[in-house]
Amino acid sequence: MAALAAASALAGTTAVPTKVQPPEAASAGDDLMKMPCGAREIPEGEACIPVPAASASRDDDDETSMPDEAPARLPRRPDRPAKVYDLLLPIAGEPPLLGVPGATLDGDDRSILRLGAPQGTPAHAITLEGQQAPFEILGVERLPGRGLVVGALATIGATKKSDGEGFLVLFGSLDGAGPGLERGGRLTDGSVVGFAGDSAARGEPCLRFEVRRLRPGTDAHVTPLAKLVTNAETVATDARNVLPARAGKAVGKAAAQAP
Repeated sequence: MAALAAASALAGTTAVPTKVQPPEAASAGDDLMKMPCGAREIPEGEACIPVPAASASRDDDDETSMPDEAPARLPRRPDRPAKVYDLLLPIAGEPPLLGVPGATLDGDDRSILRLGAPQGTPAHAITLEGQQAPFEILGVERLPGRGLVVGALATIGATKKSDGEGFLVLFGSLDGAGPGLERGGRLTDGSVVGFAGDSAARGEPCLRFEVRRLRPGTDAHVTPLAKLVTNAETVATDARNVLPARAGKAVGKAAAQAP
């Protein structure tokens, strides 16, 4: 328990154990338990104890407590549209783009999209550009700074000669998940992922949508969702790189200024 006491002293708050291996992944192999803990974590038995920043909130729905304050990211490619509204979005129409509390985003960073919508507005799965197979659900759980999240795996560019590139897609700040969604299930294009929720931090109902590219060697099937969202396992990716264009909107030339 010495490590636990050390973690509490560093954080200035009470550390909460986080299980490394969810029950449903127990059959995935004991190798998961041999994996090192992520950034700001120390091992304690079969758990990783988080060591948050001294100023970080412990409210899972408080979007000011983002664990990755300044992540590296893959910026928008110049051949992709600059206007978010030229792309299909998981919230119908042209929902307002809200600010992202606690995250360091520059003026052209769309790695996180907070799409304003009345509480309970359905959010739909959008097949990404180049994605062939349905999304695979990796988890439905609460994560610090993201609220209730549905995490899904998408593979882009897979062929008979290549496995393609894996992307973690996160639907967060949900008021509730779609009916029957659970780890290992599938999400097809247009299916309801969940419903826009009310952020405890700002009181702004929204969907928090983000895309993160898996790093080489990361196995999304055995890595807990809470660890997949860290910079050690995935890289923040501008959502405009992978969201498909709306009907009648050309992709291939840099568009006008955002949003």
